[in-house]
Amino acid sequence: MKLIFVALLLVVLPASALEMQYVHDLRPTENMTLVGNLKEILGNDSYDKAYQEGVFDCQDSCAITRDVLAKHGYESIAIARLVPKNSSSESHMWLAVPDGAGRYAFVETTIFASGVPALGGVVIPTDVRIMGYDQGYKIASDQIPTRDIWIK
Repeated sequence: MKLIFVALLLVVLPASALEMQYVHDLRPTENMTLVGNLKEILGNDSYDKAYQEGVFDCQDSCAITRDVLAKHGYESIAIARLVPKNSSSESHMWLAVPDGAGRYAFVETTIFASGVPALGGVVIPTDVRIMGYDQGYKIASDQIPTRDIWIK
């Protein structure tokens, strides 16, 4: 199954973006200071473009949010769930911010698609495993391909 995902990625992403590693069982942070800081940063900006699959989607919002978090001193890791094109599931990308204690704050960067005017939202710990944020392909953050940059 992993071979299918890698083959799909070869088609979707340029060769320069292929530095990736499968990760799983990532644990959600217990650091509420980190979570609070991330919520504040994410809530202070929003995109000036509406979500549109294949035009402005999770790939673009991850790259933008990664850059904003970096300006505030937070490293982030892009994680992707890759599925075959005709699957009933969807491929998706989100960010994981390490807390320095081996755990992560997971950031859903497409929260704006549901009308929330923010760069993203921190995933609550109970949803991490249920929604699959704790596993996927870790993509080198500097290799997230983007089509353009749109932020207010």
